[in-house]
Amino acid sequence: MIALGYITAALTLVLILITAIYATANWRTVRLMEADLRFRTQPIPTAQLEVAVTQPSQRLLFFLSVWTSSAPLRIEMVHVHMRFEKGVSLSTLFPSLRGKYLAVGEMTTAQDTFDPTQGAFVDSHVILTYQDLAGLFRYQSTFMLDGRVTTTAYPMNTAPIFRGLWTKIEAAYRAVAKLGDV
Repeated sequence: MIALGYITAALTLVLILITAIYATANWRTVRLMEADLRFRTQPIPTAQLEVAVTQPSQRLLFFLSVWTSSAPLRIEMVHVHMRFEKGVSLSTLFPSLRGKYLAVGEMTTAQDTFDPTQGAFVDSHVILTYQDLAGLFRYQSTFMLDGRVTTTAYPMNTAPIFRGLWTKIEAAYRAVAKLGDV
């Protein structure tokens, strides 16, 4: 009888070990699938900035082309970081692109001007802030003149929306409860 108890305990431990291995493998598989889905829905934009200097006024003329290749996106903001002989300037340009929806393969162009006050123009790079259409992530990509691109993803915070909805439901419930007390 005692031997049967030891065998049952040993088989239980083996079953627990196999379950732990299976759960770990399943967790890794789910993480891979989630990463693959996120990669497929992440917009990968390309931005090209051309700069021209007008001769009489030394005003900078910017021409920006933006397109996406993997998933649609919504542009939130475009910054142009400019370096001059006497300093640096970060300017929000291209207001016409704010809120613009770009489908896969679609290209949009915009033009804007800037009056420099810090000497001669040296170089610039574009900082594009955009989000995926699901509203899950906000991305910020920096496009350098030499072709380098860095992208950072930030999860969108949807908690205040649901907290606000729950607060409205509670307020409505309290109002109905007060009517019942009268």
